[in-house]
Amino acid sequence: DAPRFASQQNERLPKVVVHFPVAPGTTLTWRVEAHSTLAVNGARLWLTRVCSPYDYWLVPGQTINLQRGERIWLSTDGERTAHVSLTYLLPAR
Repeated sequence: DAPRFASQQNERLPKVVVHFPVAPGTTLTWRVEAHSTLAVNGARLWLTRVCSPYDYWLVPGQTINLQRGERIWLSTDGERTAHVSLTYLLPAR
């Protein structure tokens, strides 16, 4: 029953959703502050992370889970802007 209880707790916590564009020809990087889900729309997005030997190409509509503390880089290919949303739960106090 523990997984069900944890899921119910997560549903009650407030979520933060940050939306931002990744323009063609730019690369963004940061260290992830909280476990989160990254979703992409608009254009294909390139993601690389320090903890992985692989690069990821995310197509519009695709998501990837990010772990607190990891460093990531984002960029696009082509001439279209990618629209990214980053969603995470506010910690319970």
